[in-house]
Amino acid sequence: MSELPGYVRGRAKLFKDSIPSDADYYVARVRFESIDIKRHFPLLSFYQAKYTVIEGVYWNEGFNGQITKTIRKMFDARLKYKAECNPLQNVLKLMMNSSYGKLLMKPIVKKKVFVSGGQHKIEEYTRKNIHKMIARTPISDKLALFEEHKALTDHFSPIHLGIQILDSSKHIMNRVMCLAEDINANIWYQDTDSMHIDYDAVPRLADAYRSAYSKELIGKDMGQFHVDFDLHGSAGNIYAKESIFLGKKSYLDVLACDGNDATGLHIRMKGIPSKLLEEDAYNKYLDLYNGKSMSFDLSELCSININSKTQTVSKRSNFTRRVSFK
Repeated sequence: MSELPGYVRGRAKLFKDSIPSDADYYVARVRFESIDIKRHFPLLSFYQAKYTVIEGVYWNEGFNGQITKTIRKMFDARLKYKAECNPLQNVLKLMMNSSYGKLLMKPIVKKKVFVSGGQHKIEEYTRKNIHKMIARTPISDKLALFEEHKALTDHFSPIHLGIQILDSSKHIMNRVMCLAEDINANIWYQDTDSMHIDYDAVPRLADAYRSAYSKELIGKDMGQFHVDFDLHGSAGNIYAKESIFLGKKSYLDVLACDGNDATGLHIRMKGIPSKLLEEDAYNKYLDLYNGKSMSFDLSELCSININSKTQTVSKRSNFTRRVSFK
């Protein structure tokens, strides 16, 4: 949100054939006529592509800039708490993430309703709502849980605001990624807001970014990039001297630093807690990279099982998740 003037105001308006000159923001459907630059990933503005506008929607009533002020305040507070090693920084991080994620929610097509007051109330509710009922689960003599279809007309989501943020964030990432490709700096892995790039190419990329956009690439402000590795005992710049990439959000980095001989591991695997990977992590990732499959019992870390239908809590003796990256 750091580069947005704010959320667009007003209702969307339709257009055809060309983008209105007074559009503050728009979403368009286009037809490609030619693509002049071939890249490793499809990005319209960095392809120098020629295209014809077919139709779309636009907004021209200005922007509400309050969100940019609020996010800046939360971002600065998080930096302060992070420097103090205060866990409140994680709360602020999740709040900022959800301020975007809630804008892009899919329609909620089901809902759950608790009905209490005895069998008479439960049966009465059943008769009145049988047309939208999916299931009824008795919990006690006086309480039942109903699962029902939820009308789509009751769902309201400002999806265009979520698109605005996603559009801006991708533009920030793509400026860096395409510039890296232009100067032959290898990007080995890229995620939503991060990338693994050759360590010795970073100064060249920072210089090229400054020249192209008159902005500083390296830093800890919004819209900037910095090394996000944590290495206990390090006394210098941290980098990955070796990495194993298995798939999306699943990788291992062997960490080192240029100030002393501190080393460590940075591990991620979608769906598997890091605690289950720590023992002999390097060889586990190497085996997975070579095509082996592995099973992990998640109940070792959390054995609690909550049944959302019956609202009961029990102890789970086994919760196995099998992973492979063939």
